This record gives sequence, structure tokens and C-alpha cells, in this order.
Amino acid sequence: MTSVDNCKHTAYKALHRKIAMGVLPPGSRVSEFSTAKELRISRAPVREALSQLESEGFVEKIPGFGAFVKVPTLDELGELYEFREALENFAVARAAERINAQQLADLQECCDATKKILGTMRDAGSRDMDDPTAARWIELDLRFHTTILAAAGNRSIERHVTDVRLLGRVWGKRLDSRVWNVFSVLVRSWSDHRRILSALRRHDAQAAQRAMSHHIRETGKRFLRQMRDLGPSLRAWPASEAYQRLLEIHPRAMES
Repeated sequence: MTSVDNCKHTAYKALHRKIAMGVLPPGSRVSEFSTAKELRISRAPVREALSQLESEGFVEKIPGFGAFVKVPTLDELGELYEFREALENFAVARAAERINAQQLADLQECCDATKKILGTMRDAGSRDMDDPTAARWIELDLRFHTTILAAAGNRSIERHVTDVRLLGRVWGKRLDSRVWNVFSVLVRSWSDHRRILSALRRHDAQAAQRAMSHHIRETGKRFLRQMRDLGPSLRAWPASEAYQRLLEIHPRAMES
């Protein structure tokens, strides 16, 4: 990798992380000059990194005004969930054929840990999660889905699903208690995961696909309704160490 490529790689990873972690939220301007100054590189590799982020859907360039973190339309957000459903349906069917005992145990641990969170919320009479609990839930949900992707054993699918999940994190805001009883929504999500796990234990690819489709469609419907009712200016997801680790190993970041 040349020094020019190294600079582009550095700029890409820095901007990608800031966008994915919410430091640069949708609608915010991404300054070539400030980024280059912060990273102590020239503006050319920053410009190239922004072009790559634009091609991946994270950034949009407005002539005469610069680059901004993309604010999605409702149609674009709906298409994102449709694409995720197609990819994860393929992955879960493959996983049903290949999953091993350790991976099944990991999925069970995720379900047990989320059940514990729900029990604590129930006992407290809480309709919503605080930030630390939400960050923990994100970590468990990510671990559940990435374990299935690993079991599928298809690197290309894993890369594309990771792209979609990262876009979903940037575009989709945290569930808002003004629209939803968050506790009830989380109970349904946990139930979906249990059904997916049950199908994987039986190595039943069709049942696993049905459960996964239902899970992703319902998730998409909730976020679309929330954006229709409240608009895109909602509370972001809390910072999550799980997503930071994902960014470190994300194939797209390593290939840039």
C-alpha cells in the first residue's frame, strides 16, 4: 500500500467511525479541511475517502456546499430493511446447514442475557431502557446476528450485511417511548430470536428463514413508523463497544 493509499485508508477509517458512532450524525457537514488538519494529511485523500463513503451511502455531496452525512428518505430506509431481509434470509438458511454446537451455545447465551435484561425491566415497571442497558442490548443483538453470519460461512454476505447494519445504525434512530412501549417491543424481539434459534437447532432452514423474515420486517416497520410520526431528529443509539469492535474488523474498512 502506497503512502497515498495509507492516507486515504486513514481518512476513510476516521470518518467511517465518526459517522457510525454518531459523532457525525445525519445532516452534519463533513469538512475536508478540518478532517485533513485533524489527521495531518492533505485534502486529496480525504476527498477520495468521502467519495468512497458516498458510494456506500453514508455521505452525499451537494455541489457548492460540500459533503454531508446522508439523511435518508422513508423509501430509502424501507429499501435498506428489504435488502437486509434478503441477505440475512440467505445467511440463516446456510447457517441452518452448517451451525456447530459452540455457535448454538453462543446464540443461547445471547437469548439468556436479553431475557435477564427484560426481567430487570419488568421488575422495575420500566417501559424504556437507560443508555447503559440500551448499549448492552445492542451488543447482544449484534452478537446474535453476527454469530449466524459466521455460521453461514459466506464472507461476501457477511460484508454486505455488515454494511447494511452500519447504515441502519446511522439512519435508524433508537426506539422512542413516545411512540412505543419499548419493553413490549423488546419482548417481541427476544421471542423472534428464540424462534430463530429453535429452527437452527433443528437445522430447519425454511423455519429459520420465516422467523428471520418476520423479525426484520417488524423491526423495519417500527422504525419507519417512528420516522413518519416524529421525523429523523430523534435520539441516537448510545455508544457501543460492540460496534467499535465491528468497525475495527469490518472488511470494507480493511479493504479501503
